[in-house]
Amino acid sequence: MMMMRAVVVLLCAVALALAASSVCAQVTSIELYYESECPYCRSFITGPLQDAWKAEDLRPYMNVTVFPYGNAKESQLGDGIWSFTCQHGPSECAGNIMEACAIRLNEQKGADFYLPFIFCVEASSSPASAASSCAQKTGLDYSAIQSCIKSKQGNEFQHDYAVITGSLSPPHKYVPWVVVDGIHNDTIQDAIMDNVIKYVCDQ
Repeated sequence: MMMMRAVVVLLCAVALALAASSVCAQVTSIELYYESECPYCRSFITGPLQDAWKAEDLRPYMNVTVFPYGNAKESQLGDGIWSFTCQHGPSECAGNIMEACAIRLNEQKGADFYLPFIFCVEASSSPASAASSCAQKTGLDYSAIQSCIKSKQGNEFQHDYAVITGSLSPPHKYVPWVVVDGIHNDTIQDAIMDNVIKYVCDQ
């Protein structure tokens, strides 16, 4: 299986190199709506999505944005703070907010900077618990993430993702939920979940 993936990556890299001189080269926008402890989300993130990201020649042709919220629910408390309930329990809520902080604190530096951290924590059985070691491995400032998690800012980051997720059209019915170039349908979902590299190369 690993050999097959390597061959696909190589073939795609060659194709992209040939396409680089073409003015018709297309950038594919990929939005992933997920939750931190969803097994299907983690399988996609650490499998097809990470495989595509490792193909460095492919990156200029992908604009990847991730939204850690998924099927969570929120309610606002009397002091204005948002309270979250998550499908897989409090540890998932902790993971969602941690990932939201990691993304939002580093989004101006681009996905190149924060996605390796997301891949790392999602490879763990407990994403929230893996934050410190993954930050060290990938060069993120864990102290800033930790402060954000406990702050009103982190609470607002998670609320922002709740609003964005709740505004999806059509509304999401499950996770992972993938929107490509502003469109979600079953055909796109099935194709990109199976092989991100092939999907992007075919555009």
